[in-house]
Amino acid sequence: DVWDAVDWALNASRSPYPNAHETAEIINLSLGWSTVSGYSDSAKFFDAVADDLLVMVVNSAGNQGITGITKPGEMYNGLTVANMDNRNTPQRSDDVWKDSSSVGPLPDNRKKPDVIAPGTAITTARRDWQETGNQFGTWTYFPGGSIPFTGTSFAAPHVTGAIALLYDYLSTWPKTLKAVLINTADDWGVQ
Repeated sequence: DVWDAVDWALNASRSPYPNAHETAEIINLSLGWSTVSGYSDSAKFFDAVADDLLVMVVNSAGNQGITGITKPGEMYNGLTVANMDNRNTPQRSDDVWKDSSSVGPLPDNRKKPDVIAPGTAITTARRDWQETGNQFGTWTYFPGGSIPFTGTSFAAPHVTGAIALLYDYLSTWPKTLKAVLINTADDWGVQ
């Protein structure tokens, strides 16, 4: 359950977690709950985590295309991340917005997502499984330790890594970290 995982991350250094020594400084989420229709309880919760506990929250925008951002992507204090295809080249000129990536604006006309990062054909760890009928199609097992996947869930960790670097060398304040990334990113003109 997501709330148990967040509770553990925020309270790991306190009992009943005797083997953990520090609490989370950054939380990376890939929840994909229903499309935003207002300010959800989950967004309020993660806004409070960022504002009151000074823990940066990075959330994947969802893979709903123009249908809209998924919850809790409407949060004010965290970062919501979209997916772009960098075509596996070093040039930025051929990067494209992945059309399956959720896009705003939100019902209150705020622009979302906040930033975009590579999330297409990202090589990730795999496990032995087979599943059908989900948004990624049919998964089958192939020998080997990795597999490429696509989606905002694979873009958000890139931003979480950038936040970790900034956290160590710039600031521990989530709003500062968010402002730095948004204000130094290229403007793709997408709402």
